[in-house]
Amino acid sequence: MTKYEDKSAERLMTVPKFCEKHGLKPHAVRRAIRDGLVPAYTFVGNRRLVRPSEVLAEVKRLQTGGGADV
Repeated sequence: MTKYEDKSAERLMTVPKFCEKHGLKPHAVRRAIRDGLVPAYTFVGNRRLVRPSEVLAEVKRLQTGGGADV
C-alpha cells in the first residue's frame, strides 16, 4: 500500500472530536489550520475536518523542532 492510499483510508475528524480524543486545545488546532501549518478539509457547510495523522505529525514536529504551540 502506498502512502497516498494509507491517508485516503484514514477517517477525518472534526476539530473538537480530534482535540477531545488527543488532549489538545481546539483553539490551538484552529490557529494551526489558519496559519497553514495543518491542512483542513471542508465538504459541506463550515465544519473543518482534519486527518489525525497530519495534526499529530505537526505537533511532533513542533515539539522536536520548536515553533508555535499546537
